[in-house]
Amino acid sequence: MRNRGTQNCPTHKKVDAEAGLCGPRGHGYGDVVETVGLGALGEKLLAEARSATSGRCSVTIHGGHVKSLRQTAIGVAAGHRLDEHENTGEITLQLLRGRARVVAASDEVVLAAGDYTVIPLQWDSFEALEDSVVLLTAAVQGRKD
Repeated sequence: MRNRGTQNCPTHKKVDAEAGLCGPRGHGYGDVVETVGLGALGEKLLAEARSATSGRCSVTIHGGHVKSLRQTAIGVAAGHRLDEHENTGEITLQLLRGRARVVAASDEVVLAAGDYTVIPLQWDSFEALEDSVVLLTAAVQGRKD
């Protein structure tokens, strides 16, 4: 999943202690302990999502092009959606706050805070039924430098 639609979302460019990131960010594998206050970060993402034209705001809290795992926190304002993505690897989603609907082909599931789901390789949409914060985890083709 890409951070499409977050151009006017400052959080996706900068994450700091105010946003819920507490502790150093390492660039290697296991060189530091990273701690993220997901509650505080989620509140900041939701505040920015509510004012964004896309209705969403996201930040990658772990991973990137050199990692094999990417974790992205996404705030989605009620009534807004993430549409049609084709996964290139395994993806899971944990709803941290709110209620949301995930649609994949003829299958549909409504998630409540605390729910966890595996996202199919092809899915149609994620819709926030209430202001929602999700933690999306994706296996990516990383490389160790």
